[in-house]
Amino acid sequence: VAKTCGPRLEVLKLFGNAKLSDEGVSALAEHCPNLRLLSLYGNSKLTDRSVVRVAQCCTRLASFDCSGLSNITDKSMIALAGSTTHLHTLQIRACHKVTDAGMSALLRGCSQ
Repeated sequence: VAKTCGPRLEVLKLFGNAKLSDEGVSALAEHCPNLRLLSLYGNSKLTDRSVVRVAQCCTRLASFDCSGLSNITDKSMIALAGSTTHLHTLQIRACHKVTDAGMSALLRGCSQ
């Protein structure tokens, strides 16, 4: 799907797919640079590697749901803060490894 529809794809919701990996999300991000809405909700195997790659490649992202990504850390928040200038909605419920430092970085990035 990413290779075929990638440049045209603007909305993608991938809820709770136990087989979704960082490699898959990285490839998706690389082939779908025009994503405006992405939900990775409940894909608990994903790590900072996925979110950082999304932040690097999908710079038009306006809405991102990474709720339930229990392995992401402040590194993801820092990447989002520095890369996605269009981001206006971010959902990070149950991301227990994200700390005040990550949130501070995100807030600093959003104010620019």
